[in-house]
Parts: sequence; structure tokens; C-alpha cells
Amino acid sequence: MKQIFIIALLILSSMCHAQQIVREKLIPSRNPSFSRMIFTPQGNILSTNGYRISGEIFYRYYFRLLSPQLDTLWTGSDMIQDAGTEWTISTKTGDYVGSSSVFVGAATNRSDVKLSRYSSDLLVSRWTRQYNLDGLQDIGAGLLEAADGYFIPAVSTRSDRDRFTLLKTDTAGTLLWQKSYGWSGNDLPAYTCYTQTGNILMTGMSSPPPSYRLLVKMLLLDQNGDSLRSLAYEPFGPNRMATVNFNLNDRVLPLRDRGFLLYSSLDSAGGQPLPFLLKVDEQLQPQWTFVYRPPIGGGLRNSIAFSGLCELRDGSVLVLSANQASTTINRPYYLLRVSPTGQPAQ
Repeated sequence: MKQIFIIALLILSSMCHAQQIVREKLIPSRNPSFSRMIFTPQGNILSTNGYRISGEIFYRYYFRLLSPQLDTLWTGSDMIQDAGTEWTISTKTGDYVGSSSVFVGAATNRSDVKLSRYSSDLLVSRWTRQYNLDGLQDIGAGLLEAADGYFIPAVSTRSDRDRFTLLKTDTAGTLLWQKSYGWSGNDLPAYTCYTQTGNILMTGMSSPPPSYRLLVKMLLLDQNGDSLRSLAYEPFGPNRMATVNFNLNDRVLPLRDRGFLLYSSLDSAGGQPLPFLLKVDEQLQPQWTFVYRPPIGGGLRNSIAFSGLCELRDGSVLVLSANQASTTINRPYYLLRVSPTGQPAQ
């Protein structure tokens, strides 16, 4: 049985003088990572954890509810069987809603976007909706609650290209509209969030012809799904590729100055990507980049990745970096502090 290692960080944001680990816990699991983690209205922690059994084409997901002390309060085993990652949010009414994707034809490997609503105790499935976006594989890539329903970011894979897609439903999951956005080549969304002005920011990757190099893509939409502005960017020039890790949470941090901080990875001469930050302003204009080159030794550089962001009161940002190597060797977490101008801070 594998184990998940949870680190709870106490951020003294009122003073911005210290950060320390206040609690840690090892939890038995078939997959040594959480797919998603959110805080519940009661102050507990809800996670979804996924794994795949040999011979099966779908993922099995289950909920785990943790107390603030990281004790397991409840586990629902194999509650969801999906084709992709499960995204879960807590609604204003106390229920939970999750978006994902589900296989609809094993012979064709076709999948649809799925939206499900669960009771506040997670024991009752209230309803499930499926959406066919006319792609070979339609995959849910996030979930946002709206005043009158939900926004579901998705990717629709077709024979010619993959496209950013946004779905809007009412509170019962009835599809109201869907809109697709795409330049030439493939566009893959990885993370979607609200901005401080109530718009919607979709981020991910783009690979336009003729070179098909990977670029960072950011797309700003209003709540009608209309495009306001976009960015396709090579942070380090045409000979270096940026990639987005689709398995990590909170890839974009909306900042108080109405700009955004995105973390991603950069290809390197050593063959393994280096984590970096990209700061853009409210107009999606690039401001600065910060590349983290971790200490060499013990294989640390070969598997390091950013895994969380937090803005402090003085405008600096805390960045949690984690080692993703599959190994029994103890590898440390690093907590970095980056100034508002992209410089290492003490």
C-alpha cells in the first residue's frame, strides 16, 4: 500500500515574517498523490484521489474527508469511474459538484464531459449529466460555480485539432451554451479560474504550426463566454519549450494588482524540465519570468516541480516546490519566496 504525504503550512500573512510546517501526516493510498483538495464550509479538507487498475480503461476515484488535524473522517471507495481527472467544488447550498469525463464507447475510446452533484454528506448522488461536444474525446478540465449555474472548461479532441471549450449550465446541469476557441494547431486547457473582476481566465498550452512548439496560452473571457483578449507566448524564445503539468492544482494565482502568476516547466539541456513562474499584467502582457534551478545532488533537479502559490501582504509570493520522483529516497520540499519583481526574496 502506497502512502500520501500531506504537509500543512501555516502562513503568517499578517506579519509576513515566518512560515513553518505545523502538521504532517502519512495516509495509506493506492496512488501516492491527491488529484484535488478543497476546504469545505466546515473547515475540513475534501480530496479526490484516483487510480487505475491494470486492464481497465477508466480511473477509479474516491473521496476522502480530512479534519483540520489531517485525521480521516470519511472515505468513499470507488465512487466515481471516469476517463479523466475529477474536479470537485463546494456549492453555496452545501452540496458538492464535480466535473470530469466518462468513457461512452470502449471500442472507439470516445468520452463525454460529465457533471455530477452530491449531497452535503457525499453519500447521495443527486444527479449526473453528460455532454457530447462532437469530439472524439471530450474531457472536462475544471469547474467554476456561477450565480445561476456552472462553468465547465473542457477540451474537445477532433481529427484536426484540440480546442479550448467552455460550457455553461444551469444549477440542474442543463446545458445552456458551449463555445470553442482555437487557433491553428492544438490548444489544451489545464487550469481555469475567476479573475478579481469576475471574468474567466483559461490557461494551458498551444502548439501552432509549422513548428508545433509548445507555447503558454492564456485566454480571458467574460461570463457570456466572449473572448476579451488572449496570449500565446514563448517565455524563453523559439528554441525553448514550456510545458504545463496537468496533474497539479492552482496553476494560476490571481494577484491583488489584477495581474496573474502562472507556474509551468521549461525544457532543459539535462533532459528534465525546470519549474518557472510567468507574471502577466491585467492585459495579459508578460512582465517577468523566474526559473528555479534546484540544488544538484541526489537526483533532486531531475524531478522538481512547483505545486502551489500564495501571495503575501507585501506582494511577494510563496511557492511550494515538490519532488515528483517515484522513489523511496527521502527528498525535501522547498518553500521559496519570490519578490513582486520576480527576484528571490529572503
